[in-house]
Amino acid sequence: MANLKKLQDTINEYAKKYRKDGLENLEQGEVYSLNKAVDIRSTTPSLFWPATWPLSHRRGIYAIFSHEELLYVGKASQQAIGYRLSSYFKKVDGMCSIAQGHSWSSPPTHVVTWAVPDLMFFEASALEEYVIHQLKDELPDNTVGKSS
Repeated sequence: MANLKKLQDTINEYAKKYRKDGLENLEQGEVYSLNKAVDIRSTTPSLFWPATWPLSHRRGIYAIFSHEELLYVGKASQQAIGYRLSSYFKKVDGMCSIAQGHSWSSPPTHVVTWAVPDLMFFEASALEEYVIHQLKDELPDNTVGKSS
């Protein structure tokens, strides 16, 4: 099972192997809880629904967790991270609700985002593919990119 630490290590590995010196660093956003009433066992969030998504206006990747377990990694390269996350989670009666057409192997509890440099928006695709490839057997809700 992949967790936040393993994901962070994988992203750091990508940065060391494939990013040239002098490039602006990848930026990790704050841990964002989807429901303040749910105690996330693995981490302490600093943002809570319905606050603005971390790094919402940037391009990059996002990770959706259920407590310690990493469920899904996605990218936002053509649209902002906030736009992509808002396609998964909607506000219903003031609470976070899963958008129609999406289902999860376990109930999502929180989200963490990473932004790529603005002028390198296309790097989000490479980062997402690298992470999925490295963690392919540990991502229960990613289906695309896991066959190889």
